[in-house]
Amino acid sequence: MNPIERLRALLNHMNPTEHLRALLNHMNPIEHIRALLNHTNPTEHPRALLNHMNPTEHLRALINHIYQIEHLRDLLNHTNATEYLRALLNHMNPIEHLRVLLNYMNPTEHLRALLNHTNPTEHLRALLTHMNPIEHLRALLNHTNPTEHLRALLNHMNPIEHLRALLNHTNPTEHLRALLNYMNPTEHLRALLNHMNPTEYLRALLNQMNPIEYLRALLNHMNPIEHLRALLNHTNRTEHLRALLNHMNPIEHLRVLLNYMNPTEYLRALLDYMNPIEHLRAFFNHMN
Repeated sequence: MNPIERLRALLNHMNPTEHLRALLNHMNPIEHIRALLNHTNPTEHPRALLNHMNPTEHLRALINHIYQIEHLRDLLNHTNATEYLRALLNHMNPIEHLRVLLNYMNPTEHLRALLNHTNPTEHLRALLTHMNPIEHLRALLNHTNPTEHLRALLNHMNPIEHLRALLNHTNPTEHLRALLNYMNPTEHLRALLNHMNPTEYLRALLNQMNPIEYLRALLNHMNPIEHLRALLNHTNRTEHLRALLNHMNPIEHLRVLLNYMNPTEYLRALLDYMNPIEHLRAFFNHMN
C-alpha cells in the first residue's frame, strides 16, 4: 500500500485495508467509512451519491426491494416510499395514489373508479352506502338520487320508472303494480285516491265508463254494463236492476212506472197475452 494513503487512513481513524478498498473502487475513503458505519454496502453508497440521493434512503430502497430512482422520486413528492411502490405495482400514477391516501380512500378502489371513468369520490360514496359503483354511476348519469336508485334495484324495479313515480308523488311500489297490470300509473293512483280497486278502475276505463259510476254499480251488486245502460237511458239504476231481476225489459219497466202502473202486474198481463191497460182496469175493479 502507498505509505501516504496508509498515513491518511490512520489520520482518519480508518482501517488502512478499507481505505485501500475505497481507492480501488474509485470511492472517497470518508464516504466508504460512512457506508460501513451505516452497515451499508460500500458499493451501493457511491451509487446513492451519484444519484444525488441520501445513502440511508438508498439503503431503505434496497431493503424494500424498490428501484432507488423511484424511491428518490417518492421522497421528492413527500410520499411514503412503501405506498409509492404499491402504486407502481398497481400500475397506478404515484401522485394519484397519494391523493387517494389523503382522501382516506382505498387506492385499489380509486384505480377501479378511474378505469370505469367515474369520479373516485362518487365511487367511494357508493362503497360507503354498500352500493355497486357502476349502479351509482348510472344513477348520477340519470340525474337521480343514488339512494333512490338503490331502492329501485332492491325492489326489482326499473330505476327510471322509480324516478317517474317519485316525480309524480306516487308510491313507487304502487307505480310498479300499475306497470305489471299494464295500467297507466297516473290512473292507478287516481283509483287508489278514490279508494277503488285499480283493476276495477281499469275495467271501467276499458268499457269507456266513468269509474265512479262503475264503483257505484259494484256497491249495488249490479252489473256495471247494465248500470251504464241505465245511465244512457236516463233511468233509475235501482229500477233498471229490478226489471232485470224480474226478467223484464228495463225500457218496458220504465214505461210502466211512467204510467203509474205496478211493473209486476204489467208483466203478468204480458205473460197472459193481455193488454196491460185492460189488466190494470180489471185489477182496480177487483176483477180477475
